[in-house]
Amino acid sequence: MKWTTNRKQFPGHLSAPHTFKAQLLISILKIAVPVIIIICTGSFLVLSKSSEQTILKAQTTAMGKIENDLIFITENTENLSRDMIFNNEIQQLLLDFARGEQYPESSAAAYYINNFIANRDFIDCVVLTGNDKTLYSTERAFTNFSDFQSIRQKWWFSEMTAEKQPYQWYSASDEIKKPSMSESGDAAAPHLMLARSIYSLKDYTTRLGYLMIYLDDAYLKNIWDSCQFGDTTNLWILNASGEVLLTNVPQNDYSALLSDIPSDSQQVVRYQGRKFVTGSQTLSENGWTLCMATPHQEVNTSAAIFTIQLLLLITAILLILIFLSIHTASAISKPIIYLSEIMDSFHGKEKKEITEISADMYNARQDEIGQIYQSYQQMVKRMDTLIQEIYIKNLEKKDAELALLQSQINPHFLYNTLDSINWMALAEGQDEISEMVTALSDTFRLSLTKSGSSYVQISQEAAYVKSYLVLQKFRYAERLTYSFYIEPNTQDLYIPKFILQPIVENALKHGINLLEAGGTLHISITRTASGLSICVRNDGSNIDLDQMNELLEFDPEHMELLAFNPKGYGVQNIHRRIRILCGIQYGLSYRIHRNTTICEILLPQKHTDS
Repeated sequence: MKWTTNRKQFPGHLSAPHTFKAQLLISILKIAVPVIIIICTGSFLVLSKSSEQTILKAQTTAMGKIENDLIFITENTENLSRDMIFNNEIQQLLLDFARGEQYPESSAAAYYINNFIANRDFIDCVVLTGNDKTLYSTERAFTNFSDFQSIRQKWWFSEMTAEKQPYQWYSASDEIKKPSMSESGDAAAPHLMLARSIYSLKDYTTRLGYLMIYLDDAYLKNIWDSCQFGDTTNLWILNASGEVLLTNVPQNDYSALLSDIPSDSQQVVRYQGRKFVTGSQTLSENGWTLCMATPHQEVNTSAAIFTIQLLLLITAILLILIFLSIHTASAISKPIIYLSEIMDSFHGKEKKEITEISADMYNARQDEIGQIYQSYQQMVKRMDTLIQEIYIKNLEKKDAELALLQSQINPHFLYNTLDSINWMALAEGQDEISEMVTALSDTFRLSLTKSGSSYVQISQEAAYVKSYLVLQKFRYAERLTYSFYIEPNTQDLYIPKFILQPIVENALKHGINLLEAGGTLHISITRTASGLSICVRNDGSNIDLDQMNELLEFDPEHMELLAFNPKGYGVQNIHRRIRILCGIQYGLSYRIHRNTTICEILLPQKHTDS
């Protein structure tokens, strides 16, 4: 492979490839050597401390693993419960029962619940109830877990119904009485259970029922058994109130030590002539506290083994770090140097030669260097494409200007034709036809008026809408009654073009047209303290306010809000055009008042069309 780049053309380029490699190796060693010194110094300090400190650190590691496992299953269970209560099928089952169905169909909800808990081995049982009856449970139907009368007698039921929190964890033992801390050493550990109320998604205040998720005792036991720290270690999980939620129920009970374990720390204490390694750690995610107590003699022998392992690990790290420093410098520098040559030499004949070489070298790479090369190639192609697109758009612009000149005669031809039809209708005494043709002609004349401004006077916009309503009056006849009010001294103010007629059309189409007896449409234009208010009121309330509010979400700085919804394009277009022209504080809003739909358009008071 021959490289022919003229390095004099590229100031700042390294004089030779091996220079960059040498500098990279030096940089790696500058980082590696201090790291090695810090590791060795830190290791010496750690090894010089007492074995008790080493044991406490090992205990911290063991508690950290248990914490991660507990946080995993509790967060997963909490997220799962949220998914369940917001599931449409579960909501529908509860709504059907709330409406009075004695035995609502639960197969769809059962399907989703089983899918939710699939591959989640830490979940033992899920119970879904209404306000006074169990509607579905997994595997344990009509047992002490799922029978609603049994659930109602549980000690935690009254707390769950009165709890203001969205969910709560309980030590849900089979006993009706609430377990106390002194019971933590009994032969049977309490079951850990998440319970929460389920509310209707329509108003978020109507309680539809309850959801209870029991964790699997065997899964929790595996977490305790995975703690490789002593043979008779006692583990407790306390809630925010200091009550025991869980315990590993070991061979020996050391629960009397709980009162001597300080918060968020580890220490060695003496109890009844024996030394114990104790620790406490707050699980920040849910306010729980993990406590541990282990006889000192069970873990003391591990300190020497840990010291030897640490020394061996430091030695291995030292050797590997030196070896990797040399090879990493070579592996990193080679493709970067070649890539620099390629990017510097993309011109003329030399560009084609190096590109063909680089295609074999970099296209198959999936790392960051390959991505840089591929992105550079895409940038070059995109620049060529943009140049072609600009050229094509210039041609299209000239074609559009020519088509515009050719179409300028069409409005005049249309007006002349409508005027002829109007005179013929008058001559034949067809006054209604004449009125319709006149309104249609006025509508076209106002809508086709050419102007370089995006604004129009209120008087012109009102005349356009009035002509449109004249035509609609012939369609709806007695089913439509409309009125128009414009506050004095506002006719000469300017508003964005063609924003009122689509709103009026929506009011007719989605409001009055759906009423068998028709209805009334009222348009008012008034001044307000903050600007100008245009209100379109129509009889009927057949409108989804949540959907309308979603359509009107718009912020030019948030790209995810810029896409148009095809079902509400007209309303979205008007709202966004107002916000772009006038400011983010202006635009449309919808509300319903006494079976009347009100669309309010907020605009600034503008005295010019610029």
